[in-house]
Amino acid sequence: MFPAGYNEWRRCLEIKVAGEAKENKANAEVIETLAMFFQCSSKDLRIVSGQKHREKTVLLTNIRLDAVLTKLEEQLDGS
Repeated sequence: MFPAGYNEWRRCLEIKVAGEAKENKANAEVIETLAMFFQCSSKDLRIVSGQKHREKTVLLTNIRLDAVLTKLEEQLDGS
């Protein structure tokens, strides 16, 4: 589920996935979930840090920043 909320203390968005952290299943599910949310190809997303940790940094390419912000604002504001 994305976004699962905003963590004010860590200043980050949260995502919940069911995949296990074994054999890269959780990372793959994070990428697929974000690709569906932003309506883009999974090839346009890449985990740039945190591959083996709970906290991850994800790079989105080939999508405009204003489109990302609009989508997130709509979801987080409940609009």
